[in-house]
Amino acid sequence: MNVLWDKRVKLLMCFVAGILCMTLAIPIRAEMALAQTPQLLRTQNLNEFSLSPNAAPIIPSSLGRSLNPSVGNRSVIDEDNRVQMTNRSYPWSAIGWIIGTTAQGENYICTGTLITPDVVLTNAHCVVDIQTNELSQHITFEPNLINGWVRDDADVANVIKVLPGSDFGDFSQLPYPDDWALIKLDKPLGETYGTIAWTPVPIDILVGNPEHFALVGYSSDVDNGNTASVHMGCSILSEQKGVFHHNCDMQTGSSGEPILGQINGEIRIVAVNSAEEFERQTGKGIVNFATRIQQIIARL
Repeated sequence: MNVLWDKRVKLLMCFVAGILCMTLAIPIRAEMALAQTPQLLRTQNLNEFSLSPNAAPIIPSSLGRSLNPSVGNRSVIDEDNRVQMTNRSYPWSAIGWIIGTTAQGENYICTGTLITPDVVLTNAHCVVDIQTNELSQHITFEPNLINGWVRDDADVANVIKVLPGSDFGDFSQLPYPDDWALIKLDKPLGETYGTIAWTPVPIDILVGNPEHFALVGYSSDVDNGNTASVHMGCSILSEQKGVFHHNCDMQTGSSGEPILGQINGEIRIVAVNSAEEFERQTGKGIVNFATRIQQIIARL
């Protein structure tokens, strides 16, 4: 996949960075899982996913709960405010590593979140090529990956069906408002690892609660993407052209990361990280972008 550098698609490098750069070390068991993946199907029928916004989350009693992403002894805007996610308690348990192989045979990683026992929410550009709209050959999901390992190797799930929210037909729309996707697993991992409900929240409430959100996912600059990082206390800044702007720290591999907030005492997904804008010469982050939950609900 080529990177375009002209001004018209200034954001494309970061937007597809997870596809371009993820030739990082992938555990052998993950490579074996990719080879065994059944044929991946694309659908536009949301009824196949049995979704409901604001559904009660699944919180397995065996997991325990914790608002602290770390246990034991980290494109960034200003200083790096991330910590490693080393906790296997809920809600961190429901967030996982997506490993894919493009139609051209290149490996990449993204992040996804269990929202039902067998459905994960991520970005559309984590399942289809942004330039060709080709579906990835293989995709797997590894829940709560820490130091490159899941709690049980049997919990590495194959993706059997995807529903991308966008076909990326018009580069003038960057960043894409519908950069979301649903991926269906061949195992009900949410029964073991829990699920996080997704809730649309008006922009005035989001902006009116600065430093109250968390971005969670597998950035490549933290433990080579083998352990998730969490930026606690970041902010959603505004909404422009149907896309949220936020200042949560991120890097390659952050595509699909959930932005979490507490609503009535419960953790909810309020947006899905999708892209960033940065200074070309210095690489310094300017602003990051996220897909609104309202975009998904509009399709229900």
